[in-house]
Amino acid sequence: MLCINYFISKIMNCKKTFKYLIIAIVCNLFFVQTLPSQTPEIDSLEQVLVSKKLTDYEKTELLATLATEYRFVDTTNCRMYAREAIQLAQKIGFKKAAAAATITLAQSYFISDFDTVNYKKYTIQAIQIAQNVKGLEIQEGTAYMDLGNYYLYSNQFYLAHNNYKKAEKIFLKINYLESLYLLYRNLYILFAYINDDANSLYYSKKKLEIAIEQGDSLLILEANYLIGLLRFKYDNNKEEGLTYFQELHKKIKFYSSSYTDFIAGTIGDYLLELNRPKDALDYLFDILESKNIEFDYITLPDIYLIIAEAYIMLEKADSADYFLAKCMEHPVVVDTRWIGIYRVRSQIDYVKGNFKSSLENYHRFHYFSDSLNEQEKTLEISQLKNWLELEQKDNENDILFHQMQKQQKLLILLSIGSLLILILLAIALLLYRKSSEKNSELKKTHSFKNKLFSIVSHNLRSPISYISEILLMANKVTTDTENRAKILKNVSTRLENAHGLIENLIIWAKTQMKDIKPINEKLNIDKQIDFIVNDLRQYADEKNIELENNTQNHFVFADIEMFIIILRNIINNAIKYSYPNSKVTIRSEQSDNEIIILVKDQGIGIPEKMMENLFQLSETKSTLGTEKETGTGLGLVLCDYFVKKMGGKIWVESEVGKGSIFNISLRRK
Repeated sequence: MLCINYFISKIMNCKKTFKYLIIAIVCNLFFVQTLPSQTPEIDSLEQVLVSKKLTDYEKTELLATLATEYRFVDTTNCRMYAREAIQLAQKIGFKKAAAAATITLAQSYFISDFDTVNYKKYTIQAIQIAQNVKGLEIQEGTAYMDLGNYYLYSNQFYLAHNNYKKAEKIFLKINYLESLYLLYRNLYILFAYINDDANSLYYSKKKLEIAIEQGDSLLILEANYLIGLLRFKYDNNKEEGLTYFQELHKKIKFYSSSYTDFIAGTIGDYLLELNRPKDALDYLFDILESKNIEFDYITLPDIYLIIAEAYIMLEKADSADYFLAKCMEHPVVVDTRWIGIYRVRSQIDYVKGNFKSSLENYHRFHYFSDSLNEQEKTLEISQLKNWLELEQKDNENDILFHQMQKQQKLLILLSIGSLLILILLAIALLLYRKSSEKNSELKKTHSFKNKLFSIVSHNLRSPISYISEILLMANKVTTDTENRAKILKNVSTRLENAHGLIENLIIWAKTQMKDIKPINEKLNIDKQIDFIVNDLRQYADEKNIELENNTQNHFVFADIEMFIIILRNIINNAIKYSYPNSKVTIRSEQSDNEIIILVKDQGIGIPEKMMENLFQLSETKSTLGTEKETGTGLGLVLCDYFVKKMGGKIWVESEVGKGSIFNISLRRK
């Protein structure tokens, strides 16, 4: 089992959270939030299955139980028994067992290899089985909580919160306190992830209320621990915080609980901050010697790293070196650990007098820090917090009303944005005309102007008019929740298309008004493309298109903003023109002087006549996507412009009906 609470303390202390944290959270929650079941020996269960004559209902229940028991032991057997249970349950109409087995099947995909596609697929199936069926409230609530975990892992906090609140409504109705306690921990983590301390504190107090109602002393101490992490998060009085956690540690150490070690780890952190490394080591070594905590590939190396830092403070470089080596014996799966490793390595080398190596590791430390800070910016946490505030109301009609208000504001902003773009284009064209002395240049300007005004007129005015009509109709006509949701989804799609157009137009206008020069730096293409793929995954999921990033750990010399614009446009186009249920693959190849990034789709392909002028604005005519998505062709013009600015090349290979391969060549040096 992966341990959650060590990482909760890290959220409180360092403000930086990453996807592997959520993996730890979700896997731990799977272990403790499962449906109520007995835990007899697997062998005896299988013996009953083969030796006794069972009714179909008894056999289905036994198969579902075996699937649950095998979940953390053997993935193959878990899925085999789960599928048998589902098949038999469907045959006899046993919905309770079908829902439970489907939940187990979904969780097995996440626990074993983080297969989020199948995890989401089977969780939704479990909801469809259990939804609004009397007697299946626990299964329905658990499935909603699992779906919330999926969206939390995917950084889609709005949808995570929405599904958690659905689960809460169900658990409150049946007064299922055990799962409510776990659910409030999930909500605590969600808000801690985006640094919303007010809501994190609210849900930690809700956990405490449930623990008190159940009369469980251990849960009360656990809830107080989480409250303490929030209480002293920004408190400069470290002595007071240290005293608080030491008192909790005295009370909880008599229980057989991993929280004993988590609190000890927190105390160790406080003692290091108070420059008391010897005292900190006492607590940290107690954790290593403890049998309560179940160490894994995430938790144990971080403890070794903290111990190494303590020895550096004591100027015992050899001991620090030993525990850093222990840390490095484990695979580094959390990006933040590289920051700690390089920082500690630099400090050890400095103490030993290896100043050159110390400086090199110091530079690596700063490189990873800056890279992760850049990723954090792109999360747009403030916007996500606003979305979450909208979801704090339980009434779905109120939520839909607020969503419509938000979209009306976006409509106004889009209208203003389109007007500003027209003004910018007019200014750009005027400046260009004044500086132009040749008739050929004037003709080119007119061609650009006509094309751009055509784009704005057709591709921007049309969706805005459509959205306005839909919103007007929605306000006048009484529709049910399902139809209103469809209307809002349609409006949202139109807004996203218009937003993408405006974003490309603004970038293009900047390129025409001044000669943009790239600020080239060394970029890890695998990390950057991973980020872009995750950002576009929801769009791909809507078309059931698999996004596969097979790029290597290659580095290019490029402008990061231009790189993101190029790859985002190319991958977005690949999804747009791919058939549903197909795949988009991104891979990279390396030569002496260049890296070639290839984006391959299984879509409609590009006719030969269109390929001749694919990267020319005056000639480009975009076709509809496979789901009738609109476009302008402006994105490819920008890609060509930025690739050439960075000294690279872009070309395409395509066959109608079989798909396309876009090739982007960038310099290695």
